[in-house]
Amino acid sequence: MCTTEPPPPNRSYIRTFDTVRAIAVLLVFVSHSGVAYLLPSDSKLHVIPTSSLGHFGVILFFVLSGFLITRILIRAKGKKNAYKNFLMRRSLRIFPIYFLTILILLFIEPGRYLGECAAYISNYTFAFNSEANPLRHTWSLCVEEHFYIIWPPIVLFLATRVSKVCVFVGFPLVSIASAIVVYKQFPQYADGLFYRGTNFQVFSLSLGSALAYSEPWLRANWMKTLLVGGALLACGLGVAGLLISRDAPELVVKIYLFSFLSAGIVCAFLAINDRGGKLCDLVSNPVTSYIGRISYGLYLYHYPVYYFFGIINREQLTAGNILLSTAVTFAISICSFHFFEKPLLKLKSRFA
Repeated sequence: MCTTEPPPPNRSYIRTFDTVRAIAVLLVFVSHSGVAYLLPSDSKLHVIPTSSLGHFGVILFFVLSGFLITRILIRAKGKKNAYKNFLMRRSLRIFPIYFLTILILLFIEPGRYLGECAAYISNYTFAFNSEANPLRHTWSLCVEEHFYIIWPPIVLFLATRVSKVCVFVGFPLVSIASAIVVYKQFPQYADGLFYRGTNFQVFSLSLGSALAYSEPWLRANWMKTLLVGGALLACGLGVAGLLISRDAPELVVKIYLFSFLSAGIVCAFLAINDRGGKLCDLVSNPVTSYIGRISYGLYLYHYPVYYFFGIINREQLTAGNILLSTAVTFAISICSFHFFEKPLLKLKSRFA
């Protein structure tokens, strides 16, 4: 349980982040479940675009991942076999159930998309191909994998000032420049590329990484963390307003707005963790914390399950079918976590 005394600023485990993961994955569930289509046509909830909720959930994952991965790399810098150990630990976490899912689908729903997913290039190929398949959501996992390949060598092998320049200047400029080029030169593919491309989505990952570099200063006082979170929320609204005034494409506005909002949420939950007390206990409750711990499986499995239940294409969109497919997803994810993932994760200790 969280205590009323603020924890040391360099504490490794941040309990409240499990709930952030839970929020992110549940937003994606709402988006892909099609639950909004079951509401009466005159319902006020129709003004909330559920696809945007899912997009927000993915970007929240990106910001959180940028923060957590970068703080791991910062602490590993200078240690023996740091890069190898990082890759092995990430591989044990990500690859087993990912490639197992691809293998199962090879017998159930074979297709070229499986090779693209296995090669972690589906985020780009799906930008040009709108055909439905059970793994269209893996574009976000491709973005993460590209980040795991490109970012660690920069942090571990180059001077800290170089990696900071990348985070605070380089990556944001890559994202902005890519957006300008693609919308001017390839407008017919712009939305697909901007939504899924690593060079575009690196903005959200860089925001999380910037928070990791600022962590010692940020966590000196939980009120400071909370104020920075508020500033990021305000910055997001300001950037969105500026982009709208310049007639920027809606998707561009959303990605930068969602990135800043997600960074603000990460700061808020970090402040709650460091403040401790009853609010921390409430936020880090057993239900959302558990959902957060199994969130990778939930994310990976939910789309294929929804696809085969007829939810994704809206052919079998009923309340009962949504509940059943969601229950099946949770059942698969729970079994996967306890009987397959956890035993493999114990091997991570060999690469500390």
